[in-house]
Amino acid sequence: MSLVPMTALAAPEGDGAGTPSTQAATELPGAVDGVVTLENDTTLQNTTYIREDTVLDLNGKTLTLLGAVGIVVNGNTNFTVLDLSVTEPPQVTGEYNVNYTSGKIQHNNSSCAIQIQNGANFVLESGTIYSKKGNGINVLAQTTPNEAELNSSATINGGYISAQEFGIGVYGRTAILNVNDGVIEARDNAVVAGNGSRNADYTPEGYVINVNGGTLIGKITTGGYASCGI
Repeated sequence: MSLVPMTALAAPEGDGAGTPSTQAATELPGAVDGVVTLENDTTLQNTTYIREDTVLDLNGKTLTLLGAVGIVVNGNTNFTVLDLSVTEPPQVTGEYNVNYTSGKIQHNNSSCAIQIQNGANFVLESGTIYSKKGNGINVLAQTTPNEAELNSSATINGGYISAQEFGIGVYGRTAILNVNDGVIEARDNAVVAGNGSRNADYTPEGYVINVNGGTLIGKITTGGYASCGI
């Protein structure tokens, strides 16, 4: 696999420096040969902003995100998540449960684990993204009438996304989602959902969703609603 060039992940909001007793829990390691590799389970207290091309290898570990939005990928930036320790793709049982051994990004707040905005691009090759309360991934493009196109995108080539709300939300004109493989699960909402935008003359313009492969699993627990794929 060819990995995009990168520098290190941007530092979390706030101090980000930590103390000797907390540093391991609040910082990610630096890049080695173009890849940030998790060596230990890590917790980031605040939203982390990625402003330069970045590859993150989960390496079988868990990255816990506590910020309102876990990770924001901003402005013509490429962010790839993978797990080079993975030996088998996700397996879906007859009861629509998912068996998958991998590292994990876990978001414990209510917005989304990863937000792609202002023309940024995200790729999931392998690994798990788990959103405890909100969406798994949000793709944000042009949401204000008559503004320039932004072409923010997410591409899912493998791995497993499980979210309480939308697995992936796609918002605004020229927001793009490509699903080529992997498993995306919504535990209490639509698997993939979103909203376009209108120009000043109320001409509707939308987003793009391409599903070329993979598995979408829609579940519902709230009474009065039905499960939904897209």
